[in-house]
Amino acid sequence: MSLLMIRHGETAFNRDRVMQPAETPLSDRGKEQAIYLAQRLSTEGITRILASDLPRAAMTAQALSEKTGIDIEFESLLQERNFGRLRGQRCIDLAARDID
Repeated sequence: MSLLMIRHGETAFNRDRVMQPAETPLSDRGKEQAIYLAQRLSTEGITRILASDLPRAAMTAQALSEKTGIDIEFESLLQERNFGRLRGQRCIDLAARDID
């Protein structure tokens, strides 16, 4: 058995180095990355797709699901850590201040 761990495609916040809110979708480039990934992995014999229920992860998994015909199992426990008030903040600004 092989286990492939795949990070979601690019979001505008990833690109701009911002701590992204939970509801952040893929950027156009991220959608292209998801399609490319799905095409590349479509012949690998994937039998199960387990994904976070966050939009960016769901969108990435959806491309793979459409290409392979495998349904997605969504799991909220796969969500990234909640960074609370830091969400929406630029990483460069966070590095420049004291965050207790």
